[in-house]
This record gives sequence, C-alpha cells and structure tokens, in this order.
Amino acid sequence: MEAEERLQPARVPQGRRGLEDHRRALSGLPGVAVALVAALLAIGSGFGIAPGVARAAASGDEVREAIRDWKLGEAEKLLATKALTVTDDERVVLKARLDLRRSRYKDVVKALEPIVAKAPKDFEARVALGRALYALGENGRAYDVLDAMADYYNGAGGLSPRELMWLGVGLHLTDYQKNSNRAFTEAVAADPKLDEARLLWADVLMEKWNFQDADKLLDEVVAHRKDDPGALVGLARIDILSDRDFGKAREKLAQVIAAYPEDVDAHTLMAQLELENERPDAAIAILTGKSLVLAPNDLDALALLAAAQYIADDQK
Repeated sequence: MEAEERLQPARVPQGRRGLEDHRRALSGLPGVAVALVAALLAIGSGFGIAPGVARAAASGDEVREAIRDWKLGEAEKLLATKALTVTDDERVVLKARLDLRRSRYKDVVKALEPIVAKAPKDFEARVALGRALYALGENGRAYDVLDAMADYYNGAGGLSPRELMWLGVGLHLTDYQKNSNRAFTEAVAADPKLDEARLLWADVLMEKWNFQDADKLLDEVVAHRKDDPGALVGLARIDILSDRDFGKAREKLAQVIAAYPEDVDAHTLMAQLELENERPDAAIAILTGKSLVLAPNDLDALALLAAAQYIADDQK
C-alpha cells in the first residue's frame, strides 16, 4: 500500500478513541462545556411473521440490512432462526455486530477475537472488533487489529466491494485518510448499488468536517431509497453542523424515529438538538429514556448526557 503521512492533529476532530478519551474530554468541565457540546455534534448509520406462516430461509445480507437500519429486534429474530443460510462463524460475526449496536462491547470482543485469529481477512469482523476495543479504551489493541487490514490491500484489486468498504473504515480509524477515501471510491465504483459504503464514507467525511462531499453521497442514497434511516440521520447532522437549520434536522429525525424507533443515533442527535435549543432537561430525558435504554454503554450518548447534566445544573 502506498505510504501516507498521518493527518495533522489540527485538522482531525476528536474521534471515537475509547472511554478514556471521553473521560479526558469531560474532565475539563465546566471551562469547556460549550466546546464539548459543539464537538459532540460530530456524532457519527421489525417486521413480523404471521402465526402459522413458515419463514423462507433468510440470508446473512438480510441480517446485515436489519442491523444497518437499526431493526435490532428483527435482526435478533433472524439470527435465532435455524433457517438462516450462513456459516457458524458468519452467524457469530453478525451477532457481534448486533451487540455492537447495543454497546455490548465486551461481548463483541469475546466473540470476535477467535474469529479474527482464524480468519484474518474477515474485514467485517475486524472493524467490529476494532470499534469495540476502542470503546473499551483498548486503543493499542484496536489499532493493531485494524492496521493489519492494510496488509491485504495494494490498490491492485483482489478485494470484493464489501471488503473494500470495510477496509475504508479500517484505514480511517487508523488515520490513513487518503487511502481510506481511495478504498471507498473503489468499493462504490465496483458496486454502484452498495449504499452502505456511501453511508460509511459519508460518516467518515463528516468526522473530517467535509460536509459538501458527504452531502452528495447521502443524496445518492436517498435517490435510491428516500426513507433510508442512515442517510436521513446523516443529512440531519449536516443540517445542524453546517447549515444550522434545526427545523429541517428535527423533521428528518422525527421521520426516522417514527419508522425506526431503535435507531440510537437518531435519538442521540435529537437530544443534541434539545441541548442546542437550551433545553438540557429535554435532552436528558431523551438520552436516559431512549438512547441509553437501547444501548446502555453508548459513548456518544454518555458523553452528551454528562454535558447536558452539567448545563442543567448550571442553569439552576
């Protein structure tokens, strides 16, 4: 892989580097309460079966779609069915991705370390494992897990579109941004219908404050599927961070929450809107009643809750 210099710290906003980084960020309160709230704005994406009706064999991609759309209950049902057409290891990886959505980080690590050890080219597993390790503050181990992905990439092909997509995430999380963008570009070029790659790429770009390119990617997703929850939440983030149009953001988030009530990112961003409108008590209610019920250890929600509680106390 082509060598690349690390990005300059001044250009890189605080990423999801684990619990210790959140503790350090919060330790400066009250002096940096306003700055913390602004930084937190960069927060990074079930249908039933009638009784007596047999379900046709489900695929792993159906589970992936349910996880992507925050249909966590549906994903859990699919994983529990014996008719699911996946290998035992793939079932473990998908269950771990579901646990990652629910912020069960230790469970993710326990499940995926053996998978990555015996299947080092399983990029889907590596990204989930790396994210869980970062969330637990195991930054060194997380970096090693993700950095190893670059060994399989030389820009000369040989990777599937989905592998390129996960590689783009891994390269981003190890601060190889140019190579990350290249991997995402190749993934979308190889499979123009792979909207999950566009969503993940847009999330990466927004973390780097590149809202213009992120907006284009999200618009492409909406053109394919107008009610895509990941795209709508991403566009709501742009409404807040770039356009400062809270009304449009609230409308999009309300639409997502109504259709996908398990979407933690949508609830947390709605709480951020309340905080922006100087309603910390409303933000706290959303975080404690929704986000942290669905994902009790979600770092974004926990950090935002700390900021909201400080501001609420300061208003008394």
